[in-house]
Amino acid sequence: MRSLGGAGGAALCAPECRAAYFHRLLPVARAAEGGLSTSRLNRVPQEQRRQLVTSAAANEGAQLPPEEKLQRPQRKGGRTNPSVKNLMEVPQETARAQAVKHLIRIEFDDAFANRLTQDIPSLDTQNPGGLSPRDQRFLKELVSGVTRWRRRLDWMLDVFTKNRVKQIEPVLLQILRIGMYELIELGMPAYAVTNHTQLAKELCYQGAGAFVNGTLRNVGRQVQQGTLPNPSVPPEGAPLEARADALGIACSHPTWMVTRWLQRYGFEETLDLLAANNRRPAHAVRLVSEQLQNDIPGMLAHLESIGCTARRSELLPGEFLVVDSRSKFQALLQTYVTSRTGGECQVQDEAAGLVVSLVDPQPGEYILDACAAPGGKTLFMAARMKNEGLILALDVSDKKLGALKRSAYQQNHAQIVRTQVGDLSTWTSPDGELYDKVLLDAPCSGLGVLAKRSDMRWKRTESEMEEYTLKQDVLLDAAARLVRPGGLLVYSTCSIEPEENQDRVYAFLLRKQNSMFAIEAPPEGLMPPQVLEGSFLATLPHRHSTDGAFAVRLRRAHDKIKA
Repeated sequence: MRSLGGAGGAALCAPECRAAYFHRLLPVARAAEGGLSTSRLNRVPQEQRRQLVTSAAANEGAQLPPEEKLQRPQRKGGRTNPSVKNLMEVPQETARAQAVKHLIRIEFDDAFANRLTQDIPSLDTQNPGGLSPRDQRFLKELVSGVTRWRRRLDWMLDVFTKNRVKQIEPVLLQILRIGMYELIELGMPAYAVTNHTQLAKELCYQGAGAFVNGTLRNVGRQVQQGTLPNPSVPPEGAPLEARADALGIACSHPTWMVTRWLQRYGFEETLDLLAANNRRPAHAVRLVSEQLQNDIPGMLAHLESIGCTARRSELLPGEFLVVDSRSKFQALLQTYVTSRTGGECQVQDEAAGLVVSLVDPQPGEYILDACAAPGGKTLFMAARMKNEGLILALDVSDKKLGALKRSAYQQNHAQIVRTQVGDLSTWTSPDGELYDKVLLDAPCSGLGVLAKRSDMRWKRTESEMEEYTLKQDVLLDAAARLVRPGGLLVYSTCSIEPEENQDRVYAFLLRKQNSMFAIEAPPEGLMPPQVLEGSFLATLPHRHSTDGAFAVRLRRAHDKIKA
């Protein structure tokens, strides 16, 4: 058995991109997680509170109380319901307390991590209960980090609590996860566990404070001594499922995802992919302003002066910048995106920009963006078209299309961007109009964006993959009917899974009604060669340092002229 931690871990993961990363990987696996759901937090019955823990000597490590005092309250159907004391009454100025609330909602209410942390109340004279900018960043770090490393942290807690994690009350479990993440990943000094101890007393019960204090001090000692337990990988020849489970534990991914990647990429490249999914993501921005596009060196120098380190994109060097993941991205946002004179830049991944490059929108064309929201590709196509032509942005969400219209106005593209609410699968074009080009950025599993969407790995199941493929087939057929003879259909996803990508394309071409379409290779020089797999655009996080994405050009033949 080979360990993934300590010196052995560094040797196992020799490439530089993994060496520093894997030396801290923990053995991990929480036993079967079982389905969890809950009612909204403000409906949690107070009578379900119960004493969860008893005092434990901090210097001797934490001891759990008898098993019967640790059982989680059960809902009808065996579903677990969070039992909290005064969770909704916790002072808002506490970043850790807000993190507990957000983590509970993500795990039990199926909330999305990125949406919860978008609109954090700011501290000012009118909102004394808000958070300072520093605490806002800390809150986002805790929510995304704990969510990303949930499986690994829970296994570690199993080690320190003698396999009793599943019996720990949900709110208390979030506090312990937060404390362990800070100790292990953020390098928090051991004395800071007093914050988590106090939080446990406020949100749970007095005995919970002693339990948290003892557990986290025990973890802190082992961090300082370099004796944290580490996972072991079964040797080659061991069952695939066993190797996948060990990597899933160590790298905090579901076993089913790791299994399919091991089959496709092999052991070493799968480690690279898992590591890429767990890094703090680098952000890219598209330069909306032509003035900035014409003076990229000047903009880079200005960003450096305000503490934001960025570089030209290697894939789209004239229009995109990539910001270092450790840099002050907020400074760029405040200066070029959200300020009164903002709108000069748009946050957009290079992979999304490459999809637009594959569409190759030209001035004067009539284009349908069939699943347009949130609209980043729509706006980039409008910029490439020099505001000549027309783009119809179709989407089922009226709210998201409203935001797209506002962005189009801000970026001076309102004259060529029109929006319409509708479901592509049943939508018919006004007067039977056909389009020069149709972009179908299809709903998908999102397994190419796990670095940015820390909660996505826990929201997806393997059984859902078939549901996505059936929907994608329906949408592809619907989009094909809207392409004029000689026109172009571009199909794209933010998935790296073949059944959502290449397999859907081949299935589409085999259906009789689509016989007039054929795969078309990108014109020479249109795309960077490193992102092409044959005629397909295919980016991977660990190979290209972008989101994972797929796209293909499907050309409709011209109608035959009858003699």
